[in-house]
Amino acid sequence: MKIVKWITTIVTIVIAAVSVWILLGLPAHKAPLKKSAETLRIGLANLSFENKRIRALSEIVKEIEPDLLIGLEWTGNNLDLAALKHYGYKTILDAPQKGTHGICIIGKGNLKARATAVQSPVRGPCRMPIGIARFQLNDNPLSVLGVHAPPPIRACRNTTEPTLKAIASWVADGRLQQHIGIAQKGDLVIIMGDMNTLPFQPAINYFKNAGMRDSYSNTNWRPGPTWSPVSWFPAFCRIDYIFVPTQVGILNSQTFNLPGSDHRGIFVDIEGKH
Repeated sequence: MKIVKWITTIVTIVIAAVSVWILLGLPAHKAPLKKSAETLRIGLANLSFENKRIRALSEIVKEIEPDLLIGLEWTGNNLDLAALKHYGYKTILDAPQKGTHGICIIGKGNLKARATAVQSPVRGPCRMPIGIARFQLNDNPLSVLGVHAPPPIRACRNTTEPTLKAIASWVADGRLQQHIGIAQKGDLVIIMGDMNTLPFQPAINYFKNAGMRDSYSNTNWRPGPTWSPVSWFPAFCRIDYIFVPTQVGILNSQTFNLPGSDHRGIFVDIEGKH
């Protein structure tokens, strides 16, 4: 009987701890307003290549109001770009693919940005392209890289950490050390994406050592889970990040729901005119 009681107590504590973790990590019901007209909101959304809730997803993007949004797993029909155009957005990069390899970048009509896609630096069966947007922030060039790292599964041949290490090696003190597509050496750089890596894993330190900060943990004490390994269970793992150079002020960073996706989105508000 003592063993049964002990097991019951342990299970109860675990369930309670997981429940508290999930509740604390729930996104706000409504996206917070930007602090000023000069605040720049940059967002990331893993759309999920199987997503059928296109209208609801587009409405969420409208509500969040990002000035720039990078969409991963873009298939060409899992986000309504025509509807977003009606809301004042333009498509900066349109590179759809079947499965998980597509990417798109949209921006507010007044954002003067160019965009392109380049191949991930590490070869392998799960190699996915990197989307790059480049524009001026406070009269300085800023490049934003959207990354989808290979998942840590046998089929991807252990390329998750090598991919993140290689990408982080492009950066020192928050600036690019080489040209990457349209991004130029010396640009301040924001790197964000589905990193398929948990916060305590060593690969996250590669970006911190390159002069960058994790936007969410820099502005929040609560957990910010963005993914669940099973669709019916709420998100409880954080694998999506936005890394911002120390030279750029972070005003806010929050997660948000993505209807029909197994991920939550994340955005960061930064200071500066564009």
